[in-house]
Amino acid sequence: MRILKKRGLIVGLRVLLLSQIVACSKPETLNYEKLATAIFYSEGGDRTHFPYGIKSVSCETKDECKSVCLKTLRHRWSLFKKHENNGIKNFIITLSRSYDSGDSRVGQAIWIKNVTYFYYKQGG
Repeated sequence: MRILKKRGLIVGLRVLLLSQIVACSKPETLNYEKLATAIFYSEGGDRTHFPYGIKSVSCETKDECKSVCLKTLRHRWSLFKKHENNGIKNFIITLSRSYDSGDSRVGQAIWIKNVTYFYYKQGG
């Protein structure tokens, strides 16, 4: 019985310590350039007709489309941080709703998986 109480105390202290570490850790910061690059590759890279997945605005060059993408990311990130800020992976899920306007949940899930993969592949 005495050993169980000691183990319970140790487990309780570990949980308390971990919660303090999480509370003191820095919040995740989003690297807009890396996320834009991840979106670019997820949308088909150089082979696509819509660089960076930009379909709502007419852009003539890849650089114009990248600029629109970066502006969208900054705006969406500021809104996301005001309301929930649950990390970059959840932001990518939220962002997928504005990039994939269709009703295809399968397509949305693939987009999320691809963007997340390319983002973290760059060391995001």
